[in-house]
Amino acid sequence: MVVVIIVVGLSGGLLPLRFALSEKNRLFFSVGNSFAGGVFLGAGLLHMLPDGLELLGGISEYPLAFLLAGLSLAVLLFLEKVVFIQHELHDLDKVESSPSIYPYLLALVLSIHSFIAGVALGIETTLLATVVIFIAIIAHKGAASFALGISMRKADFIKSLHFKVITLFTIMTPAGIILGSVLSNIFSNTISKELEGIFDSLAAGTFLYVAVLDIIEEEFSIPGNEWLKFVSIIVGFLLMALLAVWS
Repeated sequence: MVVVIIVVGLSGGLLPLRFALSEKNRLFFSVGNSFAGGVFLGAGLLHMLPDGLELLGGISEYPLAFLLAGLSLAVLLFLEKVVFIQHELHDLDKVESSPSIYPYLLALVLSIHSFIAGVALGIETTLLATVVIFIAIIAHKGAASFALGISMRKADFIKSLHFKVITLFTIMTPAGIILGSVLSNIFSNTISKELEGIFDSLAAGTFLYVAVLDIIEEEFSIPGNEWLKFVSIIVGFLLMALLAVWS
């Protein structure tokens, strides 16, 4: 499982160094990214958030799962839509300044999401939920890594730095899996389930953010192939809905 995640992450991130961005490659990436958006939307709404609600239900009548999901979504929203925009506006005033830090900020946002998703995967106790999270991670890992690779290529990163950033982003998910597994083994069953509920809820927020505000918004902001993108999103969502039948 960890090996697959690492291979997918590295492959997606290093691909921009080897191949030109033809229209055919762009369409393939767009369809795959849209499918990943549907997978993340379904995983967040139909699996992660309901699991968080169930596991945290015994702590308080307050909807803690929704609160945690909202907080994790807000953190990513702040980093990407506030910090990123401020930096881009700053760069417009200093076009000839030092190299853009945008790829670093993008790597930070994606790494936070990847780490939380990894912890949720590592701490998960049920087989079906593990499969759902793993599918969601794999469906998006390559696309996210590819997008990060493209941003570094546009910023003229040297190959060695490009490789280091992609490698760091790639290992964030396995690092989260390891931490989740450790936490699950250290704490008692009761606390372990509460921790599972917390990270399921946090992951749900990041899943929904990535699905709606990252993937879907970005894909439909680019004209063309709207029907193909929409169908890809629905197929990804229905896959998660189908898996929810057995949950």
